[in-house]
This record gives sequence, structure tokens and C-alpha cells, in this order.
Amino acid sequence: GITATQMSMYSDGLGYAQLPMVLAGLYDVYTCVAAYLYIMCGDVTEHRKWMIRNFCVGAGSIFVRIFAAFWAAFDLEFMRSKEFYGKMNHVVLCTGFAAGAIFGEYWVATRAQEKKKWLLA
Repeated sequence: GITATQMSMYSDGLGYAQLPMVLAGLYDVYTCVAAYLYIMCGDVTEHRKWMIRNFCVGAGSIFVRIFAAFWAAFDLEFMRSKEFYGKMNHVVLCTGFAAGAIFGEYWVATRAQEKKKWLLA
């Protein structure tokens, strides 16, 4: 959320992952605000969609840990060089949070298709 955005903006160690991490934090805040506004208007369906997106982008940190664990399990070479470790960390951060956001969009899209099938049946 907003804290991750602030921390990412002022982090010296993020390299090319700095901008994606700032954007992931802003997207997290945006999805939370959108969900809040929809529930305040009484639109529970849209609120649910935006909460799914919010949860999934936040859960990107779980994907980061999964990707890092797989990388470590198959290639511990990154531990020998501080520079290579930094590069590996950037890749894992970017792909982890992107995977969370993509999974959220996939979840929302598949639920909409599933609902249409039930309504047409």
C-alpha cells in the first residue's frame, strides 16, 4: 500500500525494480479506495471485484517468497555475489507482485464467466 510506495521510492537497493514496486503500491491503494467507494454506494458486486484485486496484489508478497524459494532450490549461485543476489531479488520482486495482480484479474474474469454460465442455464 502507501507504505510500500514510500519505502520503494526512497530505497537505494531496488534498482530497476523501484518503479514497478512504486506502481504496485499505488495499485494496492487504488484498489482499496475503489472497493471502499463501491461499498459506500451499495454496489456489493463491484466492491467484491475490487477487494479481490486488492487482496491479490497484496498477496504478491507470497508469490515473491514462492519464486525466491524455487530459485534458491534450483540455483544457489546467487548467494555468492552481492550483485547477482540484487539482480535475482529485483526479478523476483517484479514477477511476484505482477503475478499477484494478474491472478486477481484472472480470478475476477473467471468468476464473471462462471456467473454467466449459471444465469444462462
